[in-house]
Amino acid sequence: MITNVDAQIPARTCRVCKQEKPLTEFNKHRGRRDGHAYRCRKCSQHQAREWYRRNQLRTNGLYSTYMAMKQRCYNKEHDSFPMYGGRGIRVCDRWLASFDAFHRWAVQNGHRPGLQLDRIDNDKGYGPDNCRFVTPAQNARNKRPRTRTIRTNPTLTVNQVREARKLLAEGVSQREIGRRLGVTHGTIGAIKTGRTWADVS
Repeated sequence: MITNVDAQIPARTCRVCKQEKPLTEFNKHRGRRDGHAYRCRKCSQHQAREWYRRNQLRTNGLYSTYMAMKQRCYNKEHDSFPMYGGRGIRVCDRWLASFDAFHRWAVQNGHRPGLQLDRIDNDKGYGPDNCRFVTPAQNARNKRPRTRTIRTNPTLTVNQVREARKLLAEGVSQREIGRRLGVTHGTIGAIKTGRTWADVS
């Protein structure tokens, strides 16, 4: 570890960019003796993006399809979790344990760029017997019908909708507005396009 003598702040040199930075610029790492990684956060993020991009190119976009499928089913913070994991939709054990297993199935079952992964029965999970690849138009037709409109969502009040419209006009992002109001950015998007709360100005 290198110490910045002038400021007496613990620092280290990143093994990628070779710059000396405070330890606060390095992620925690339980496997390292001093508890910090040898790459700074900026370099780690860059390398992660590059790794993801290479995987996308190598798999014709299937890697992002795979990750999005798992996020919808298991990440409670994901915008779509209530419609998937929240109602019991899961990924089959074989796919969940191995991207390669999902990739092999996809290649053998008609995947090509531009197609989307679709569940044949929307009340069943993701697995070889219930999935196929379809065009975006076909996927839209197979969506489960809404049982409740966003307009009746009790988490929003008329005043909050007006506040959302004001923030949208000021250029605040949908995700940030959703965070402030405690709803998904999709709900804010529906307000923006007039698909819901159209009677509130």
